[in-house]
Parts: sequence; structure tokens; C-alpha cells
Amino acid sequence: MMLTLLNKGRGLIFDTKCDNEMWGESVQISCYITDRCPNNGIDVTTAEKWFSKKPDIKHLKIFGTKVFAKVVKPLKKLDKRSKAAMIVWYAPVEYRLWHPEGRM
Repeated sequence: MMLTLLNKGRGLIFDTKCDNEMWGESVQISCYITDRCPNNGIDVTTAEKWFSKKPDIKHLKIFGTKVFAKVVKPLKKLDKRSKAAMIVWYAPVEYRLWHPEGRM
């Protein structure tokens, strides 16, 4: 199973042209998606078996999607209000973004 997740994570990195430092996030996303997809041999997903209800997948986004995140520090009138970032993790109520230049 670990090799399958690693191969899926590698595919995500190559597809989005990310740096190799994103390998941890890509493997976590692969596991998250795999748990919410039907598996061979059983007619329900792993998450459905675990939580006893169908998983909600409305929040799923494409790994590496370009987004704009609001800057939350004090700004002057003409400063940029957002910075470009990339989605590297998501859960039902949150997203983790990566900004190549460091913290926002």
C-alpha cells in the first residue's frame, strides 16, 4: 500500500511540476483520496467503512491548483492584498497553501 501511495504522490508532483520537497503533502493527499475511492474487493470506500457514512467529497480540489490567499498582516493603501499560492492539502473545513517565497 505504501508503494501505491508513493507512486500516486510522485504522479501528483510530476503533474503539477512541484518541487520534490512537496512529497510529504502529495503522499498525504494520495492517502486521503484513496480512502474516499472504491477499492477492489469491497463495495464501499474505506472512509465509509470507518465512519459508517458516505464521505463528502465536495471540498476536493486539484493538488497544486493556483489560488490567491489574503495577506493578514497590516498593509498600506497600495500594498497587495493577496499573494499567489498553491493548494497542497485539504480537509472538509480547511486548506493548506504553499507559497514558494515563504510565509505570507
